[in-house]
Amino acid sequence: MIDKGVQKGIPSRLSGNDQIAIKAMLTVILITAIASTIYGLALWLFLTYYDNNLTTAIVTSLSSPIIFLMGLFTADAMLRLINKLTGYLSYLFNEDSWLIRVNAPLGMVIGSLTFARVIVGGDGDIYELIYNHELTHYNDKANAKLWVVFSLLTIPMSLIVFTIIKFRSNLFIYVITMSTVLLLAITAFIIMMLRVFEVHADYGAYKAMGPRAWDAYLRLKGMMLASFPHPIRELRELYSRITHTGRRDLVLVYGDPIAPHAPWEFPLVFGLLSSAPLYVFSVALLDRGLLGKVPGWFLSDYLPPVVAVTSILTSFVVIFLLGLIIRPIIRAIAKPQLLSRGLMNLSTLVSGIYILSVASSAASLLISPTPPTSSMPWASW
Repeated sequence: MIDKGVQKGIPSRLSGNDQIAIKAMLTVILITAIASTIYGLALWLFLTYYDNNLTTAIVTSLSSPIIFLMGLFTADAMLRLINKLTGYLSYLFNEDSWLIRVNAPLGMVIGSLTFARVIVGGDGDIYELIYNHELTHYNDKANAKLWVVFSLLTIPMSLIVFTIIKFRSNLFIYVITMSTVLLLAITAFIIMMLRVFEVHADYGAYKAMGPRAWDAYLRLKGMMLASFPHPIRELRELYSRITHTGRRDLVLVYGDPIAPHAPWEFPLVFGLLSSAPLYVFSVALLDRGLLGKVPGWFLSDYLPPVVAVTSILTSFVVIFLLGLIIRPIIRAIAKPQLLSRGLMNLSTLVSGIYILSVASSAASLLISPTPPTSSMPWASW
């Protein structure tokens, strides 16, 4: 039953849609503010009272997602306390009402690590499309997973902050470059995960409705575009292009759950992810003198950005070419279930995971506590 456990509305002078929108916004702001504050205070204390060395920077950056998630758990506990004392957030914590019905044709899942609520509106096929799309998000626990993925951003951010505050040597450019590569890689990974969740939610709608889902989507898109003024409509379109794929018809019409992604998407994301260990691998080779004599001025001034850009481009090209090579194998395994574009995307996804594993293994083999050569900027550390 679609309407089982539905909360029909929240008594207020505001409309149900307005009230839900305001509360959702306040909830997200409160959760983020508390989590960020706790994370920032913990990081500041760590930077203030511990020694300024590279080991401390690495430990700080790797532990920062845990601190951030602890902040989110604290925020959830505070929200539940606020609801218990005031009842203001009962629409979030009423266990008998996971689905909130509104009149307007919209859908969203709001929540954090420990709770989620589905907001759905519309009529007929449009309601069915939105309901099945958001229900898939709800069943996937997409909110909690995205918060965990977002917490990974604190790793390069912590490393950048620590480096700016503590490091005053030639090592600065190496750590900043590495942190920038990580920041780009994790940001791209987060965007990819958003798009993966959206495609899977569309696939959930397709499984429930079949090709009718595409017709309902076209009508919904027309209604949404007509209901917003021009500047807001452009912003919504930009946000949609970032978080949603450009070929939603491939999943809503044909039921291919991977074809909607752009052909360059997986090579780019995994190319960025692979470039981080590849950067470490390349610098380690230079450190051990395995690439011949390199002028000192190049090592200190130009090497980090050159190695970083080369690592990104090399990873992207290798992942794409390897995807082309293994495509016949993927076709034999997937058989007719995937479209041609889906086969290529799956091939580049598999090759991207493989190259990331190889690059990480190679970097880990060359990282050891042996003393560095005198040619590298950190030789005196």
